[in-house]
Amino acid sequence: MPTTDATKPMTSAHRPKVASPSVSPGVPDERVDGRRARGERNKDAVVTALLELYGQGEFQPSAARIAVLAGVSERSVFRYFDDMEDLAATAVAIQWERVQPFYSNLSTQGSFEERLEAIVSHRLDLYDKVGRVFRVALAAAMRLSAAADAVEQRRDFLRRQSRKQFQGEIDSQPKASSVAVIVDFTLSLENIHYLRQSLGLNDALIKDVLSDSLRSVLLPSA
Repeated sequence: MPTTDATKPMTSAHRPKVASPSVSPGVPDERVDGRRARGERNKDAVVTALLELYGQGEFQPSAARIAVLAGVSERSVFRYFDDMEDLAATAVAIQWERVQPFYSNLSTQGSFEERLEAIVSHRLDLYDKVGRVFRVALAAAMRLSAAADAVEQRRDFLRRQSRKQFQGEIDSQPKASSVAVIVDFTLSLENIHYLRQSLGLNDALIKDVLSDSLRSVLLPSA
């Protein structure tokens, strides 16, 4: 009886391939997932370590210093980030996100004096939370477009917040657009940084300076 394809003995080349149990389709490789999760934890630890060093006043810590605090190898730092600038930009973005809920925690109700007190106190509190990281962000913005975009987005938010807080007073001025710019500058984190770091004023004096400046431009007749 002649041999047909259907009756030929099956060679190894013809045998159907069976997936190995360790790589079964649709079944996640636990080892891969474990490595990925460990990598994410280490990456977060590196960012947290850098932010902690910023908080301590170290604005340009070395990769070795960050690695020690994060509990990873120095090589790992550059496994997760392209370079130190990439790491700094990531840390700045994360810190801003952490305080995002605080941005909108501002009372817009009440008299002029009540709204003035609310926003001046709000900006001083905000500077306390992000001041050191903000200084790093400004430096990074000169080199990294991502950091520059992040800084400008925050400035735009605070600018709109200031205008909303004093919308009626600003619109009543003959040169409303110029007044809006002065209000934005007066309440900027850069201005607060200058008053605190360069002039050495305490918070009580800074509050007086900011409040008096805003009164003079928003209530000129008074």
